[in-house]
Amino acid sequence: ENEEGKQVFGYKKMPCNGWVFGLSVPYDYVYAPITNLKIAFGILTVVGFLIVVAMCLKFAGMITTPIVALKEHADQLAHGNLRLRDIVKTSDDEIGSLVTAFNTMRAHLAKLISSMATTAEQVAASSEELTANAQQSAESSVHTAETVSKVSTNMDQQISDVNTAKVSVDSVYDDIKLMTNKTNEASVASRDAAQAAEDGAALMRAAMEKIGSLEGSVLQSAEVVKELGENSKQIGQIVEAISSIAEQTNLLSLNAAIEAARAGEQGRGFAVVAEEVRKLATESKESAEQIKARISSIQENTDRAVASMEQGTREV
Repeated sequence: ENEEGKQVFGYKKMPCNGWVFGLSVPYDYVYAPITNLKIAFGILTVVGFLIVVAMCLKFAGMITTPIVALKEHADQLAHGNLRLRDIVKTSDDEIGSLVTAFNTMRAHLAKLISSMATTAEQVAASSEELTANAQQSAESSVHTAETVSKVSTNMDQQISDVNTAKVSVDSVYDDIKLMTNKTNEASVASRDAAQAAEDGAALMRAAMEKIGSLEGSVLQSAEVVKELGENSKQIGQIVEAISSIAEQTNLLSLNAAIEAARAGEQGRGFAVVAEEVRKLATESKESAEQIKARISSIQENTDRAVASMEQGTREV
């Protein structure tokens, strides 16, 4: 260094004559290009860093934007909102594949829930129909039971009337036998023949009137018994209708159980209702069969009573 500032000094010895050649140059003049190079390198470094930061932010946005959209759509799905638009696919990498898979999952989930809702409505409608059929079957069973009880009461009354008619016929028969004996006695006793004949004719007229009255009662009883037979046949038709309703109810309960099984967990309650309705339909059908058997027995007894009355009428 000298009074002019920092200097760079260089020298070289000349081999020809041994002299030393020296040169003094200012330090700033020598290192000015290096300083400029440092400044340029610093500027390039800062610019490159800013470019790298901008690219990192851009790539981070390309990655995080679809992920944020996926999170928002997932939150909406968790709250039951299925009316969402598909997320726009911005790349073909793993993030793009994830977006496509999420859109497909949302669409399938919406279809599944819609199908389950439709199935639940169908099961509810089937359950209401089954309940109505079960109530109708129960009402028909009660009506049939009342009708059978009424028929049974009428049959007991008719049997009592028939027994009374039989006693009357036996009494008439005894009167006829008595009349015959008296007629024989009158024929033997010729002296009292005329009087005995008159007495016999009077008894005969009384007997014929009694027989005619008895015949009318028997015919009326036969008509009542026939009418009871027709009522029994109508009750049999009602029982057949109840059996048909029970079979249809059983079939509907089976269809409801199948629809409930398709509905999965949500259809379990409907499956229980369908099973109870099926049991009720089965019990109704069994009761109808028992009533049908009893009606058949009543019809057979009625037919025999009618035949017996007709035969008694012909004999009289």
